[in-house]
Amino acid sequence: MAAIRKRVTIEQWITTALADSDKPNACSAISLVFLRSMGGQEEIHTRDLKGPQNARALAEFFADRACGYAQDMAGYQNFKLLAFYGQTEPQASWPFRTLDGQLCTGEETTHSKHEPTPAGMQAQLMKHNEVLMQMNTAMVTAFMTDGLQLRKELAEATVLVRDAIMSFATAGHQNQLALRAYERETHERQMFAQALPSMINHLTGREIMPDNFALGKALESMAERIGPNELQLLVQMGKVTAQEAQVLAAHFTKVREEKEAARKLLEKIPGEESILSQLNGGGKASEAS
Repeated sequence: MAAIRKRVTIEQWITTALADSDKPNACSAISLVFLRSMGGQEEIHTRDLKGPQNARALAEFFADRACGYAQDMAGYQNFKLLAFYGQTEPQASWPFRTLDGQLCTGEETTHSKHEPTPAGMQAQLMKHNEVLMQMNTAMVTAFMTDGLQLRKELAEATVLVRDAIMSFATAGHQNQLALRAYERETHERQMFAQALPSMINHLTGREIMPDNFALGKALESMAERIGPNELQLLVQMGKVTAQEAQVLAAHFTKVREEKEAARKLLEKIPGEESILSQLNGGGKASEAS
């Protein structure tokens, strides 16, 4: 059975990096960077090395910097030490982690590795629960964000629909008012035109327009508005007698029949387009003959 290799500490790695003889130059700088969970890294601190160095002091310095940076970050946070040897690119690196702002090193914590032991199983279970909590938090956050966005869009759509309905209702109301005004003005003009002959005769004191013409126009207008039911109501009110109502009913019936006959006659008369087409057709027939 192979022996379990002892965990390398930050101090041991720095000691090895300072004494690395495989590099062409001596170690000129060590940099501490933070590894973001979504990718990328952020430089925390870089120390230039000149002359003899104390590996333990450097390890404590960078460990304190990492723990101070992660002191308000829950769970595991990943860091890396980079060693430079007189060049702009690092030639050695060492990752390590902190847990709730405390350094995970060697046997000092059971959360630094998942060994097939009760402590390792507990650490693995805690890590599993941490990942689940992070996933649940992200899912709830996404649901809340989507819900708020959906509510905002629904509110904006409701406002648009409400404004459109109000605009349509206002336009319809204005059209109704305009139509009623037009009907009222048309009716007033008709009444004025019917009363004009009598007014002219009264103002001039002469019978410029026959009274029978004015009376006939007035009776025609009354025939359009007054039906048998209205005449019966006038009889019941005592405004006209039964005999007068019969005479008016007969005259009104005659007027309506004459207007209906005139309307049917106008329908039989061919329109302007029909007459023009007939004339054009007759002219072409004459040319052909």
